[in-house]
Amino acid sequence: MNLSKTLKSAIWISIFIVAVLFLIVKIHEYDVWFHLSAGKYILDNFKVPQLDPFSYTASNSLYVDSHWLYQVILYIFYKTLGYFGIFLYQFSVIGTIIFALFRVGQKSNFYATTCCILLALLIGNQRFLFRPEMFSYLFAVLFILILENRKKIYFLPLIQILWTNTHGFFVFGPIIIGCYFLGELIQKKQIVKPLLLYGILSVLACFINPYGYKLALYPLLLAKEVGESASPFMKSVIELAPTFLTGIGSFYKSAFTILIVISFLSFFAAKKFFISRFLVYLLFLYVSFIAVRNTSFFAFVAALITIINFEEIKILHTSKEERHKE
Repeated sequence: MNLSKTLKSAIWISIFIVAVLFLIVKIHEYDVWFHLSAGKYILDNFKVPQLDPFSYTASNSLYVDSHWLYQVILYIFYKTLGYFGIFLYQFSVIGTIIFALFRVGQKSNFYATTCCILLALLIGNQRFLFRPEMFSYLFAVLFILILENRKKIYFLPLIQILWTNTHGFFVFGPIIIGCYFLGELIQKKQIVKPLLLYGILSVLACFINPYGYKLALYPLLLAKEVGESASPFMKSVIELAPTFLTGIGSFYKSAFTILIVISFLSFFAAKKFFISRFLVYLLFLYVSFIAVRNTSFFAFVAALITIINFEEIKILHTSKEERHKE
């Protein structure tokens, strides 16, 4: 069934409107005001804090601000445009991700692309809270797009520097490269030197930050906030609880489950099974099971990978039609 370009354009516009509506949310997260204060402090003093500047009882404690660049960006948006600037920040980051999915989807199956983007929005909507983790969604998508194409692989260390200074999930940058390196090694029985080189450079890029090795090792602290090793307090935080053990809505869980099924099956429907791509998928699927907050992370990664898989299905279908005409 072929849809006219006009109808497809109308559907794309409708999805864009839905995305905008999802992004217009009330600011009810106290973290936002903390991040704005931190951004103001950094710009006013032209330095990142080394000791805790906000807690009276912990004023002499060592302080590692893993989100400092995000805080500066958020404060600039706020100082320039007020509350609208905070919305614009969120729209800019998520909008860029949706645009990237649309661009890839133009070469893929229209129905699969539409379904994946809608599911990603429905799942991600739970975390559209103006927080720094949105940069992790964006950078993960960029990493995968670059590694799929490889033409602009030299950008990876530069993106890694930005990722390291905006959100604590920056460790996933080198891990994603590692998945592609391992996948190529298993599937093609060869060491892809560019992946090895830029993987090493991306690891080194993690140390390019105002805190050096202290920030580079920050993900180890995050890892202790979830699972059995977490403190009783961290275990009581709902967003850090295992996804299927929380009281989140059935609609949300249904969308999450549907995306898992569609994305998983897409690997076996594609013309070729890519181990590297599958490893990345399994990585983020596992992370999404550990904590409910990570489902949004998985949603955007899974949507992108599924669209790419369906692109190969479309290419295969097109080639069969051309042979049939001949």
